[in-house]
Order: sequence, then C-alpha cells, then structure tokens
Amino acid sequence: MSKKERYIRNIDIILMSFIFLLLFTLPLIFVKAHGEISWPNVIKIWQDRVLLIPLFIINHWILVPSLVLKKKYTLFIVLAVVLITLVSTGYFYIEKRSRPDNQPPRHKNEYSQDQRQKKQNIKPDNQANFQQARKQPPPSRQEFAHDRPKKPRPKPKPKPINPIPPYADLLLFSLLIISVDTGLSFTKHWHDIEEDKNQLEKENIQAQLGILRNQISPHFFMNTLNNIYSLAEADKKRSKEAIMKLSKLMRYLLYENKEGKVLLSKELEFIRSYIDLMKLRFADDVEINFKSPEIYNDIEIPVLIFISYIENAFKYGASYQQRSIIDIAFDIDNKHLYFACMNTIHVFSTKNEQSGIGLENSKRRLDLLFKNRYDLKIDKTDETYIVKLKIPLA
Repeated sequence: MSKKERYIRNIDIILMSFIFLLLFTLPLIFVKAHGEISWPNVIKIWQDRVLLIPLFIINHWILVPSLVLKKKYTLFIVLAVVLITLVSTGYFYIEKRSRPDNQPPRHKNEYSQDQRQKKQNIKPDNQANFQQARKQPPPSRQEFAHDRPKKPRPKPKPKPINPIPPYADLLLFSLLIISVDTGLSFTKHWHDIEEDKNQLEKENIQAQLGILRNQISPHFFMNTLNNIYSLAEADKKRSKEAIMKLSKLMRYLLYENKEGKVLLSKELEFIRSYIDLMKLRFADDVEINFKSPEIYNDIEIPVLIFISYIENAFKYGASYQQRSIIDIAFDIDNKHLYFACMNTIHVFSTKNEQSGIGLENSKRRLDLLFKNRYDLKIDKTDETYIVKLKIPLA
C-alpha cells in the first residue's frame, strides 16, 4: 500500500487527532492571567477534556462500525444520546462533590443570637460614650449637611457574566466529537465502497477489452490468410512478400499491444503495412488512398481501434469486376484524433451487409473505453459506405 493510500484510509483518525490537538492547545493560548499562562486553569480544562477521549474511542470503534455502517441509525442516536448524557451527568456530580463544601445558610435565631452577643461584648468606654451621645440633641439638617463630606456617587458595578458551567462545556464538546467522528467515518466508508466499486468496474472493463481484443486478432488473422490464399493462386512471388508482411503484422498483434495501448505512430505503421498487403492482393484493380498526419508529439491510443473498419472496407468495397475506391484518412488536433474510411458499394455488398463480429466488437470497445466521449457516424448511400470516428486524446 502506497503512502497516499495509507493516508486516505486513515484520514478520519488524522482529522480527529488534529481536532483533539486543537482542544488541548487552545487553552494555552487563551487562558491567561496577568499576561501569563494560568496553569491551574489550563490543567483543570485538560482534566475536563480528557473525558472526550474514551467517548471518541467508544463511538469510533464500537458504535459506528456496529450501528451506523449497518444502517441502524435510530439505535445509534439513542445510544449516543445516552452515552453523552451519562458522561455529562456523571461529570456534573463529580464536579459538585469536588468543590469545597458551601456552609448551609445560618438559621435566623442563630444570627440574632450572634448579634446580641456582639452587643453584649461592647466595651464600657464605648458604652458610656454611646449613652452620652444619646442625651445630646440631634444636629440640625444644615449642620449635618455642612459637616458631612461630599463623596462622589459610586458607579454601579457591572454584573459579572456567569461562565459556562464545566458540565455544559463538556456536553457541547461531546456532541461535537460524536458528530464529527460519525460524519468522517461514514464519509470514509462511502468513499471505500465507491473505490471498490470503481476498481471492480475497471477490472471488468479490462477483462472485457481483453476478450474483445483477443477476438479481433484471430478474426483479422483469418481474413488476412484468406487474402494471401487468393493471392497465392494468382502470383506466387507476391504471395511470398505478403507472407513476410503478415509476419510483421502478427508480431505487432502478439508483442506490441500487451498493455492495450500503443503509440499512435506504431498503430499508423501497422495500418500502413496492412494496406500495403491489400495492395499486393488487388494490385491496380482497386484505387487505395491513405493519408496520415505528421506526428510531432507521439501519444498513446487504444490498440486495433480502427482496423475492423478498414478490414470491412476491403472485404465489402473491393472488387475485381467493378471500379472500386477505398479512401482512408487520419487527422489530429490538440484534443481529438479523427478517422474517416470510405469504400464503394457493389451489388454483392448489398446482399451481404457490412457487419460482423469485428464491427460489433469495435463498437463495444468504444463504449467501454470512451463511454459518451467519442463520436461515431456511419453514412450509407447506394454507392458509398462512410465511417467517421472521433476519439479524445486524453
């Protein structure tokens, strides 16, 4: 397994590790006192958030595989809510017990007794001064106002904002961890399923292409042998040359196209050799025209994608009795490769339609290789049969 595949398979663990890293790092940045890190508060926050780790482990390795991935969503939601509630409630009671015990409010009678005790503990000197002060008349309003110092009215203090309780903070982060982890695990599972499906489809396509390609090669070989047999009866010298050309063609079919793709220059060279072989058979009885473009940047194309149409043109378009023309042309631009093949139609061609295993396999291969990205047009008139094919280069 490559590093990229290993990274993709563990992407959910990597992302959750990053989230936990943030949860434990942010207090070091924001929890400060007098410009310095408040370590007691930071440690307290860390102690609270440690509870999220077993919560994540239970959800990731127990709840998600056994419930979510088996589409038991209702049971998962119930158990997740129960788990979060138990953790938050348990933490609330633990936190409440760990605080310093708040003394219960004093009873009213107890408070009055303390007040009376304080009054009884007044020193004699202070008590005499107090009694003397009670005998004097109270000061007038003007004297009282004159003697009283003027103090600025204090501004009302803003009410302190109640911080979020620790158990509520734990509840929010628990919901966050469960939701994010479940979403990542489900997305990763869906991605794995799609990847396996695409891989299986790709393997099926390759198997089908191999079968079709293996069918085309014997079909081509059989037709070529028939052509050489016909040539041997007329001209033994040219039949020997045809056999040599056939050996080159078979070498190409057996050894040059094992990967299913070949360079465009080699495919064009193969087609040119096949056309030369057909010229040996028909000599001057058939007008054969072949045009290929200048190739500056050689590219790979599917092997034997055009040969069935060219074979078909010679099989049904060549005649010793009537004037026959076969035109084969290739063209190329930055994005597409263009192929055109035209052959004349004779009387016997109308009785035997231009079809067969070669053309059917070629159409099937085009569907598998390019899906809807290619363009195949076949135009038939009383005198000509024209095939035009456009395939993408990438």
